[in-house]
Amino acid sequence: MPSSVNVKMNGLTLFSDVVAKKSPSASAKAKTKTKRTPEGDPVHSFQTLLKDLATLCRNTIVSSLPGNPSWQQDTEATPHQKKILDLLSQLPTCSQ
Repeated sequence: MPSSVNVKMNGLTLFSDVVAKKSPSASAKAKTKTKRTPEGDPVHSFQTLLKDLATLCRNTIVSSLPGNPSWQQDTEATPHQKKILDLLSQLPTCSQ
């Protein structure tokens, strides 16, 4: 299979390398090397982003002593999780 595609008509190249692989930008190379964004945040795939956010939860604490009430306590988001949640809250919503 050829690595590039050249289409010629009457000796002129109409288009070349239609599906040629592009080389990554300097920014993309840096992210791959450091696993960090330029802002210093970890680079995530969608799956790893969901795993990171899945660590947030609400715990229900039940006392073993009679008559003491139970209560709920949320885990505290990391600064990175807070940034993600803030960005998600800025997405437009559909109302139909």
